[in-house]
Amino acid sequence: MGQGRFTLVPLRRRFAPSPPQADQAGSPKPKAKPPPKKESPKEWLEIKLVDDGDPPRPAAGAKYRVELESGEVFEGFLDENGEAILEGLEKTKAKVTFPEIDADAWDKQ
Repeated sequence: MGQGRFTLVPLRRRFAPSPPQADQAGSPKPKAKPPPKKESPKEWLEIKLVDDGDPPRPAAGAKYRVELESGEVFEGFLDENGEAILEGLEKTKAKVTFPEIDADAWDKQ
């Protein structure tokens, strides 16, 4: 990974609903009623890190660490687009860090 400054880019991605499943005759299956929700809804977190080049280049392969307010920790590496997505999370605050990049080398946008 190159030297220089990096920027954490906020992303907002909307997920399209899944298309209805068809039965063997090709007719859409009727929708079943969802069970009553007892759990809190699950959330997702998407991370994108780019350098300060012109144009900005993704920080592919950068190691990330996400610590939830509950103390649960997720670690991994950004993909070739400098992105990672964590799904199925409880709604909470999260601290995102990049352990192999000095804190002074990146900004939150």
